[in-house]
Amino acid sequence: MGRKRKNKISTSSTTCSDSSIIQEPKLQQRSSEINDMDLKAVLDKLELLTEQTNSGFKQVHEDFDSFRHEIKSEISAIKTVIRDLEKAMNYTESEVEDLKKRNDEERTGREELSQKLENLEREMINLRKELQQEKEERINLEQYTRRENLIFNRIPESQSENCKETVKEIINDMGINADDIRFQAIHRLGRKLQTGFRPIIARFVSREDRDRVFSKKKHIKTLHPDAYITQDYARAIKEERKTLVKAMMIGRSQGMDNIKVLDKTLFIGNQKYNVKNLPANLQTTSD
Repeated sequence: MGRKRKNKISTSSTTCSDSSIIQEPKLQQRSSEINDMDLKAVLDKLELLTEQTNSGFKQVHEDFDSFRHEIKSEISAIKTVIRDLEKAMNYTESEVEDLKKRNDEERTGREELSQKLENLEREMINLRKELQQEKEERINLEQYTRRENLIFNRIPESQSENCKETVKEIINDMGINADDIRFQAIHRLGRKLQTGFRPIIARFVSREDRDRVFSKKKHIKTLHPDAYITQDYARAIKEERKTLVKAMMIGRSQGMDNIKVLDKTLFIGNQKYNVKNLPANLQTTSD
């Protein structure tokens, strides 16, 4: 029995062994087929990957070429802008230089003009001084020519009067012998008035005679209460005296008893004033 089981086992082993022998070629063939299929798939994948890689490189090259062209265009545009900026800068520098040059020229011109103006101002100051000096000299000369004259004011006037005899009569009434006095000329001033009296101007030959009559001027009121005697002043001095006399009258109306006018000076006590420095309370609005 044991022998039979062994045979069975042996037979079974043989059978299995034979079966394996029979199936091994089939497995090898199958394995070969699988290997061939895998290799082909791998190759296909490699080929596909290669195509994709080539296509990717091609796209990269195309993109790179496009980018390079864009860069070239941008660089070209930037170069153009730089050239334009350089031109503009050069033009601006030229303009700046021109402006500096013009500014320097204008500054030089202004300095020259300023110097000319200063020179003109100095000349004007000198001319004013010379003009004032000339004016003073003219006034003094005019006054010098009038120093032998006296003006007899508010003396009654008649149609057939003799001015010389009228003046001599007044001088005699003042206590001076008129026969001892010589005159160059005696006459009324200005056109005949409808009302009032024209002043009489008497030109003495001797300054001493003129001063002697003028020293007794107050005595004229003995015969003619409204009359008075004044010196013959130059026109400019007369205008100044008008202002000073107005100031004197204002001062007297304010109670100033020690105020008087002599020549071109207003005296208030020991204080002296002229038309340029009159006290404010003695000035009139018209002055």
